[in-house]
Amino acid sequence: MRRKCNKRGQKKMELLEFIEKQLKNRYQITKIQCLDKIDREPELVLIFFQKECAIEKVIEKIRKNSGRYSVVILFEEDLDQMDRVVSSFQKNGLDLICIRDGQYGSCVFTRLDFERLW
Repeated sequence: MRRKCNKRGQKKMELLEFIEKQLKNRYQITKIQCLDKIDREPELVLIFFQKECAIEKVIEKIRKNSGRYSVVILFEEDLDQMDRVVSSFQKNGLDLICIRDGQYGSCVFTRLDFERLW
């Protein structure tokens, strides 16, 4: 059982690297998680959603940053949080501009793209 979890975690990491490479072709990006600091002012902030992370902390970091776009990656097991994520971002001046569903190997994910309005 542990081996299956490790393989799934490895696939997620590969997926995240794949998405990051795609975005780097268009933007100067910074990726953040719960407690990460944003050191510079990138055009785009890439967020790997984690249930245990307070979305308000992530939004606060984005608001302090002057980046124009934010991308949130929700994995299949986190999709029940999509409404919460979207409403939290939109209440804070980040407009949902695109939702993309995808699959990378066995990892199913949804990518939410937001544009900063303020």
